Amino acid sequence: MTIGLGGDTPIAWLKTDSPSDVLEITGASGLRREMARDMRVESHVDLDDVHGWQDPIIQAVATRLRAALRGWIPMSDLEAETLVRAAYAQVLRRHFGGREGIRRTLDARRRQRVVELVLDTADKPLTLRDLAEAAALSPFHFARSFANTFGMPPHRFVTVSRLDRAFHALQSTTATVPQAAAAAGFSNLHHFRQLFRRQYGVPPSDIGRQARAQSIRHR
Repeated sequence: MTIGLGGDTPIAWLKTDSPSDVLEITGASGLRREMARDMRVESHVDLDDVHGWQDPIIQAVATRLRAALRGWIPMSDLEAETLVRAAYAQVLRRHFGGREGIRRTLDARRRQRVVELVLDTADKPLTLRDLAEAAALSPFHFARSFANTFGMPPHRFVTVSRLDRAFHALQSTTATVPQAAAAAGFSNLHHFRQLFRRQYGVPPSDIGRQARAQSIRHR
């Protein structure tokens, strides 16, 4: 559970005599420049060499990303991007003097534009930049302002909104589980079932059966 930063030095992988587990996280160049600019440490866009340190936030991010990569938990691209940004923010803050500025919230107009985007694009993937552009903010400042406003990160809000759409499709239409998942923007049916059960406590097939049984009784 130790952490190392490679800076702009290429990483060389070595064989070890005992089992080891290494997760490499590298943000795209545009993401790195944007984070360094927003946190006012442009000179550290490529980080520097720092090795053998520990941090609970980075460890939590790495642990969740590893679980998703191995297929143990469902994770959207939006959540993965949010986690990578959180890791970079922590590194820039802790080692290079990065500053996040004043804690802000979204005003009513920005909130409305973001919510409308989420609701109007339920069957399409969304990136953090898509949401941030709707609020006319950089992804870094948007993510913090959104969490301060809604009490949850953007990826969680999108997931909950889409699960709710799928729930109502199963409850009030003849949609099958795959159809409801696809209409709500979930391309991985297994992950959809995991998320649905975690959110509502029952598998999505139960909602469809209950709705059909209720419809028959009312005939």
